[in-house]
Amino acid sequence: MIEQFRDLYISDIHNEAEELLGEEMPKLSEDKFSLFETTGDRLKYENDYFGRRKFLTVTGCAVLTLLHDKRPVPGQYINKLEDVIASVCSEECWALPAHVNRNADPDWSVTVDLFAAETAQALAELYSGLEGVLKEELRVRMKEEVSRRVLEPFSAKEPYAWWERSDMNWNAVCNGSIGLTALDMLNDEPELQKGLVERITRNLDYYLDGFTEDGACPEGLGYYTYGFYYYLGFMDALSRKKKQSIKALLPEKVRRIAEFQQKCFFPAGLSLGFSDGSTHEKYRIGLACRLSELFDDVVIPDIKAAAGFGHDPCCRFLMASRDVEWTTASASSAEPTEHLQTYILPSAQWGICHGRSGGGFAVKGGHNDEPHNHNDIGSFIYALGDEPLLTDLGAGEYTAQYFNDRTRYENICCGSEGHNVPLINGRGQQAGRDRCCESFEAVAGKCSFRLSFAGAYGEKALTSLTRNLSYEQNKDILTVEDCYESEGCLIEENLVTQGKVSLAGNEIIISGRSCKCRISAAGGFPGIRVTEVPFRNHSGKEEYVNRITWTAAESSRKGRVSVSFCIEPVK
Repeated sequence: MIEQFRDLYISDIHNEAEELLGEEMPKLSEDKFSLFETTGDRLKYENDYFGRRKFLTVTGCAVLTLLHDKRPVPGQYINKLEDVIASVCSEECWALPAHVNRNADPDWSVTVDLFAAETAQALAELYSGLEGVLKEELRVRMKEEVSRRVLEPFSAKEPYAWWERSDMNWNAVCNGSIGLTALDMLNDEPELQKGLVERITRNLDYYLDGFTEDGACPEGLGYYTYGFYYYLGFMDALSRKKKQSIKALLPEKVRRIAEFQQKCFFPAGLSLGFSDGSTHEKYRIGLACRLSELFDDVVIPDIKAAAGFGHDPCCRFLMASRDVEWTTASASSAEPTEHLQTYILPSAQWGICHGRSGGGFAVKGGHNDEPHNHNDIGSFIYALGDEPLLTDLGAGEYTAQYFNDRTRYENICCGSEGHNVPLINGRGQQAGRDRCCESFEAVAGKCSFRLSFAGAYGEKALTSLTRNLSYEQNKDILTVEDCYESEGCLIEENLVTQGKVSLAGNEIIISGRSCKCRISAAGGFPGIRVTEVPFRNHSGKEEYVNRITWTAAESSRKGRVSVSFCIEPVK
């Protein structure tokens, strides 16, 4: 299966390359660049920018794979690639509008951000791998532009920017890309190369600090893949440069980080959508294969959940290149098993349980200052098969407002209203490191969890909030009990689904494409209302989510309140 997937992947690269031979690259315009500054819109410019990176990745990988397989490279492929590279070298700025400040920085056009660094890495790999194939004058220009736009500004200041020693994906992507660039392009400048590589190796230790001790990535699965691919790409290249085993260069913590990916997929292929993630995330086959070679306990998820070529809207060169290079026939994806897995990540405060249907249940604690934070302490996902009937919306459309602390949590994707958590006095949780899950307990040998998180709401009248969740894996039944103590505040239960909601007597029915569940409560659902709310997903497309809200306690009630509801499949 892995070998067939790789063959199809390479075939798709070549088919795309044939199609692009007769197409022009999108043009970058000032009008679209300035939209972020005037309206907060990112997508219009970024669609053109990443459309151009598609030409670079497709044509570059097509030529490299043909050369690797010792097959003839059509002359039009080389001509097209050279035209694409020359056009990229002529761009005014390799960074995105959201990552530059034209008003405050006179040198904004040479800003090193994620995508300037990725562009440098792609050009450096082509510079190294296509020596003798590309025109020498073009190779000279490639090195000049990479040096001017990335290597020189990075070398001139330490730390270069906030991301250099951060503990999230920017660190790994920027540092990893620059490190790979140095290894591919600076062999004739050994002292500069050595200094950059040593600096970047130190920086990447800060990136690893962002993972919990149990290897979890609080940013979510998508950002795990993004950052860790560039981390491992650099460490792999460094091991070859040093002629050492890569495992000798990797700290012990990397083994636990390597196992995180497999824990984020339910058996039917659905993924955890916590933070700015997605319940329909795909894993990268090259990264999975390389990790499985390095660590015996790494399991490659079902091949149906692997990202094919073209899945990545940003068309990242390194990922496409390593998806070919690192995917090996000796690796094998996970086989279906009767054993229903349970994963408890106490440092991250995540619990994940597989269900008989192929879906499952997951819950998170954590705190409300995580990277790409959502105010979602105590939220959970309930899925049957490959359908998340009680869901996490994951990432919304990235705009200026999305990354503004004053407006971020007005977006339903980030605010508590868009998660399966209670609301207090009509409001959700507050952001901040001190707004955290005070305790997270898991019952050994069972899918049962107890979380306390009253402090996340910043409501003095709410003195205690404990959520107990118990999941029966063989029956796909989830029982939720919320216990409150207050001095008098309005308490509401809040659930979110993208399924169809209907009320039948004392039950709530949620219907997906091919399955449905019922929610029942002994005390019924006082004041229940279902509200359809529009939002824009990460791709900028409009979707709808149904919020199900009912009253657990009126503001006049004081003391202890207990609310329990059960979620189970409808046959």
